[in-house]
Amino acid sequence: DKTFLAEYFTPSLTTIDIHTDQLGRLAVDCLHKLSSTSEPKGEEHLMPLQLVIGESTGPAPSNRERTRFISQR
Repeated sequence: DKTFLAEYFTPSLTTIDIHTDQLGRLAVDCLHKLSSTSEPKGEEHLMPLQLVIGESTGPAPSNRERTRFISQR
């Protein structure tokens, strides 16, 4: 949720911006619509998301690196 805490980690975390302002407006609109009809029905909505890349994002380790890491545990 693009938390402000992500920037305080080392490396900085990769997060997703869910645009809470748009989500809030949509929630209010949906509640209003539901409360003003005699036969309320659920709806699905797609919300835009944005990947906020931090320093924690990088290429996946190769199989050799992954095997070495697992064997060291």
